[in-house]
Amino acid sequence: MLNNVADGEQVGIEGDAYEQVSHVLKAARPKIQKWIGDAGEDNADLMDRLLLMNDLINNVLDRYEACKKGDWAKAAEIDAA
Repeated sequence: MLNNVADGEQVGIEGDAYEQVSHVLKAARPKIQKWIGDAGEDNADLMDRLLLMNDLINNVLDRYEACKKGDWAKAAEIDAA
């Protein structure tokens, strides 16, 4: 979704889809972090996947906050991959 935001478009208006997705991601973060703690070193593959999910969520939220503030340069420099 954020890849399709036009430069100057308003993002994060109360109730818009971007805000709704950000709330879901913010709510998921503590759950994923708990799973990371529970996974332990015994299941390295699961740990890697959970860490990747956590990193992706953090990147998306960083990009969202930058877009919301109108900082398009910062939003573009955060790796979308």
